[in-house]
Amino acid sequence: MANFTVSLKKLTEKVSMDVVYAPQDLENISVEIAEVNRPGLFLAGYYDYFDKLRLQIMGLAEMNFLSGLSPEKRYEALDQLFRQQPPAVIVGRSEELKPFPEMQELAKKHGVALLRSNETTCTLMGSLISVLNLELAPRITRHGVLVEVYGEGILILGDSGIGKSELAIELVKRGHRLVMLWSCARSRTARSWARPRRTSATSLSCAASASSMWPACSVWARSR
Repeated sequence: MANFTVSLKKLTEKVSMDVVYAPQDLENISVEIAEVNRPGLFLAGYYDYFDKLRLQIMGLAEMNFLSGLSPEKRYEALDQLFRQQPPAVIVGRSEELKPFPEMQELAKKHGVALLRSNETTCTLMGSLISVLNLELAPRITRHGVLVEVYGEGILILGDSGIGKSELAIELVKRGHRLVMLWSCARSRTARSWARPRRTSATSLSCAASASSMWPACSVWARSR
């Protein structure tokens, strides 16, 4: 199953964030994991277990901590953060919290996107995690053909181009009915498939016959 990413451009559109500085087009900056981080401990000098792949959220606590430092100490703490080159550093509560001048300077120096949002820190984190969980959820695509055989529904599954439509055509030639062709993407966040109900012997025998004609296709039969 492939690993998915989401661009900062899509995140800024869905979570309503403003760009303070971007080293390149936000479409070209990708986020790979759904977790976000508040770097309070990191700014205080505890560097263990820091995940630089996470979006870094600067809230009221982090900004007040930095404001209490001397300019030299604040620059050093922020330099350590931006040097890790996370996908972006995001300042929340932008109506009352303004990014320090050093933040924009270091963002340019290390090539890190600097964003801001009017949302409170908790609301911002919740919105980001919700969008990231949806966009980065593991997913698979299933191609299928649904036909009706002697009043029973048969779902033929298989990779694209493997012969499902040809199999359905052969069944239609024998007097059965084509219901639909479809392609469906499933993600881990979505509800799981419902279990098939019991099928009749007639339906199972038709499925077995169809499967023997095209062994590469999987056939699932369920009663209406």
